[in-house]
Amino acid sequence: MTYTITEVAYICGFNSISYFNRVFRSKHGCTSREFRQNYPGMRVFAQELYQITCLDS
Repeated sequence: MTYTITEVAYICGFNSISYFNRVFRSKHGCTSREFRQNYPGMRVFAQELYQITCLDS
């Protein structure tokens, strides 16, 4: 199952998608959308994004 970026943000505990985007960009140097575009066939996107955004906090 692939979640939307908004769903991942809420799963990670962010109440604001704009704040999630700022945090993601500051940590990874690109937006979550750009990150996802680099891995278009990635089925585990939500788990990977959760790990690198939520667990690295």
